[in-house]
Amino acid sequence: GDIDIAAINNDGNNDIFYTDGQYICLVENQNSGESFSDEIILYQNGSNIFEISLVDIDNDNDMDLFVADALADKVFWFENTDGNGSFSPLIMIDNQGNGPVDIDFSDTDADGDLDLLVGFASDNEIVIFENTDGQGSFIKNVIANSNFYGLCFNDTDNDNDADIIYSLISSIAFLENDGTGNYLPEVIVNNQNGYANDFISSDVNNDNYEDIIYTPDYSLNWMENNQNNTFQNHLINIYGGSNDIAAGDLDNDNDIEIVTASRNVNRVYYSVNINSDGTFITLPPVLIQEPNAVETGDLNNDGYKDIVVGTWPSENLYWAENYQFRILNHPFDQFACEGGKVSFSVVSTGVIIYQWQVNSGSGYINLTDDDTYTGTNKAQVNITDITTELFGNEYRCLVYDRNNFELITDAAGLYLDCTKINEQQINNTETFLYPNPTTGIINLTPVPNAVSISVADITGKIVFCTYEVDKMQIDMSQIKNGVYIVSIQTDNKVLISKIVKE
Repeated sequence: GDIDIAAINNDGNNDIFYTDGQYICLVENQNSGESFSDEIILYQNGSNIFEISLVDIDNDNDMDLFVADALADKVFWFENTDGNGSFSPLIMIDNQGNGPVDIDFSDTDADGDLDLLVGFASDNEIVIFENTDGQGSFIKNVIANSNFYGLCFNDTDNDNDADIIYSLISSIAFLENDGTGNYLPEVIVNNQNGYANDFISSDVNNDNYEDIIYTPDYSLNWMENNQNNTFQNHLINIYGGSNDIAAGDLDNDNDIEIVTASRNVNRVYYSVNINSDGTFITLPPVLIQEPNAVETGDLNNDGYKDIVVGTWPSENLYWAENYQFRILNHPFDQFACEGGKVSFSVVSTGVIIYQWQVNSGSGYINLTDDDTYTGTNKAQVNITDITTELFGNEYRCLVYDRNNFELITDAAGLYLDCTKINEQQINNTETFLYPNPTTGIINLTPVPNAVSISVADITGKIVFCTYEVDKMQIDMSQIKNGVYIVSIQTDNKVLISKIVKE
């Protein structure tokens, strides 16, 4: 079986495609993972479909469906004809090669369109199908004869073209692309490790060279690109075999994590890249009966990749929410005059309950809304008509997730200082966001020393967060209409403003 995740029908949600070997089905994601459609059968005549993949092969800005059926000896595709998930009849690419088990896509000849890599296991052939017109018309080129086990594109020599790397019985080899789609003879890059069917190319240690994640025997490994056409193996974990692996930045820290489905032991493993250098910790596994396929993708539109698992032969489909419960920005000290007003705020994810507290010198007590305080159970608490006895108070917020786990923000003080202009009062002018209201893109005027930008709804739920502050632009086109709070964190304060999405 295999799984792929892609937005197929222009509703702003990533949908799920899966195969059990015979059927290919689509499950439509409805309303950001809150519900899913019944399975929609797209194809039902498979013999042993090894791999499915969604790519835009004809450059019309929608995702087409590609299939490799190993037992039927067929490679074919379905065109997304209207951009909304209506697919054409089957379009045959090849029915002459025997045992297609791996497919991958890259622009091999630098002509601006995607070409197709196929490994025919029964023929021991590695084949490039050149996309000759950018519309999905292919010419078959056998580029190597090799008794491979798993293969993928990998820019091994970091020259910005699509080399090919693959596993042999006891070694790893690659074929160098000369930049025009012509491949040089096989080169062995590691002669101590091999025999792996699952191959993923990714920069594991953030050195700008593509490494390999693979599963020889009963272990999960990554192979470091030494930047000289050799690779060094690193063991991540040993367990009861792998049926499928998926890689992605699941914790949004700009490195790669790995998810592994192991049907032999009924477990799904999650390995975290803790230092962005290829040092992994494998967390306690999730117990699922007969996990056979796994993929990652953001199903609930919270900016974090979730996990989808398919089982076989029981043929169930599960998704696990990538549930992030954390404080992103803490409240900070505020300054005001008597009779003035200020606000303290917290930016967080995974929070369903907020409780602001005050310490007037005798310990923290919970706040409730009254004439002075409003928003005591929201992400932002407001203080109006400040009196002298409030100066010197410390404020903090307790936040709770759906499992009632608690986090506590740092404390922030309220101080008397009429010489300072409170940033909250500046923010309320809303001069740094435009247009407001907006129907999609909002622009932000440059903010010195900005480190993060986040958008929360009126309940405090984060709907957007980025650390790419140089863009100073937010795309709200896929966010529901309503009132939102935009927070810009700098190195010493938070700028907060209201934005209306129409």
